[in-house]
Amino acid sequence: AIDIDGHDIKKILDALDDDFWYIRELAIGKLKKLKRQMPDVVFEKVEKMVKTDDNSRVRGNAVKFLAEEFFEGTYEAQTRGIIGDVIKNDSSYMAVSRALGGLTKGNKSDIKQAVLLADEMKDEPSSVLRAQIAQIYSSHGGEEHLSYFIESLKNGHVTGYEAIGVMGSFTVLLKKQDLAVQKEYFGAYKEIAAGGSPYINAVLPMNLGMLKRDLELKANKYSSEVEKYETEGNQEKADIARFEVEKINDFMDQIDAYLAEISQ
Repeated sequence: AIDIDGHDIKKILDALDDDFWYIRELAIGKLKKLKRQMPDVVFEKVEKMVKTDDNSRVRGNAVKFLAEEFFEGTYEAQTRGIIGDVIKNDSSYMAVSRALGGLTKGNKSDIKQAVLLADEMKDEPSSVLRAQIAQIYSSHGGEEHLSYFIESLKNGHVTGYEAIGVMGSFTVLLKKQDLAVQKEYFGAYKEIAAGGSPYINAVLPMNLGMLKRDLELKANKYSSEVEKYETEGNQEKADIARFEVEKINDFMDQIDAYLAEISQ
């Protein structure tokens, strides 16, 4: 047997059938390099795990692996079908969430379908599924999805570490919006923090810092434009850019004031 980073191939393949679910889950993580040498064997093994393993975490990690490693070329159509079957038929929110995230590894049509499915499932009572939906929205959604994050976090629909992820996804999506929308939704941080979740409060300063750093980059860009237009003698455009800098600076002052407030 060919050696893969010190691991015997037969041992890795046997581990996929181990009685202990955690060993099976670990074995999936060893398959990436093995896939290059025997893709058909790996695909068949992992497909079987997706369809028949009795542990939802194993099924979830198996479908995630297929999406990341086989959602193209020869295996694209099969992988798409497997992902779709999990989303439609698996009884576990864990497995469904991994499959939904995996769908975004496909083409533009797959990503569009993932967003549509996320819209359909966004009210499901599962913290892990809502966290995955938030991740999809942060990468592929728009302003219309911002309220989903607030509702999920304020009402405790996501908890624990999932709440940390959803908070981060909210900030990622908010950074993509224009300044007016960012200012409109800035109060959401205060509303969410009012719930008193220790997980949320622990990462709140970091999220505000992410938002502020992005604003600083935008302010620097407009400041460069001010210099450029003034050098060119175009005072009108220089004034417009300067006004944008002022608006951004005012907003950053609001963020700084809130950071100072929560640090006391």
